Amino acid sequence: MATISNRTDFTNYCLRRLGAPVININVDDDQVQDRIDDALQYWQDYHFDGLQKVYYIHAITGSQIVATADISTNFANSSTIVGATSGATGKITGFSGNNNTFIQLTGVSPSAVFIPGETLNYYSANGNIYNTTANVSSFTIGDVDARYLNLSPTYTVDSAGNSLDIIGVTRIFPVTDSQASINMFDLRYQLRLNELYDFTSASYINYTLTQQHLRSLELMFTGEVPIRFQRHMQRLYIDWAWGETEAPVGQICIAECYALINPDVYNAVWNDRWLKEYATALIKRTWGNNIAKFDNLQLPGGVTLNGSKIQEEAVTEIERLEKEMENNYGAPLEWYMN
Repeated sequence: MATISNRTDFTNYCLRRLGAPVININVDDDQVQDRIDDALQYWQDYHFDGLQKVYYIHAITGSQIVATADISTNFANSSTIVGATSGATGKITGFSGNNNTFIQLTGVSPSAVFIPGETLNYYSANGNIYNTTANVSSFTIGDVDARYLNLSPTYTVDSAGNSLDIIGVTRIFPVTDSQASINMFDLRYQLRLNELYDFTSASYINYTLTQQHLRSLELMFTGEVPIRFQRHMQRLYIDWAWGETEAPVGQICIAECYALINPDVYNAVWNDRWLKEYATALIKRTWGNNIAKFDNLQLPGGVTLNGSKIQEEAVTEIERLEKEMENNYGAPLEWYMN
């Protein structure tokens, strides 16, 4: 048989393995697809080939109002803008788009956001409020105001444009580096100039040890940025100064993540030996469960139904396969130190 490369061929393979079309498999099509989904979910959760390491690169965004008119001639940057109905406030940081109708701002509370259709007001430096001719067409809250990055498949894609279903985040790469300045007075520049000017005659040991020492000092006094991520929320909370020195608008953030392998994109998944056996066993268990209530019912020709036997065989196969997954295909447990 040709290599299985899609869901339809995978479904037909599992049914043929159970005896179709010679034997009538008493399982509804929806039940078959549900069991295949269950098998895929188990395979992605436990098989070392079910995940891929990805690097999510994202430019931190600010909040944005799309207004019905240009207000840039009346309002300056750092002015406070207020929604007349919602009471939401924000600090204007710039204008862009067609006729400057895209208002960039920060300092918007996620609990009080601008409402489409409401009038925009402006507070002057002396506290006076001025009404504008512009209304809110749409509003999008940015990363700096939401205080998290949205990692749902709608927002995370790989280099080919395929959606990524991220289930874990291990770390973020530092967006700032105390050793990052590159000039003649930079420590790393001097080390390379005086200690590592010639790879063929100079030793790199001192340079390497010095770099490790500097990194240790940076970790001691600055530390890693704390992060929190829960796969069902799809939100990456980063505990840093949002919108300030650590994470201003436009700053590039790189997160090291683990994403599920999508079989509709990577078709080789459908030909995985363990997955084929496991999905077949799950369908077999459903088949046995469907006809178990007709146990000992004699059909024309002397055939007697025995759904319980089919179900028992399937349960044994499932237990064997899950044990095989645990022993042979699951990723090894990592050490944890408290």
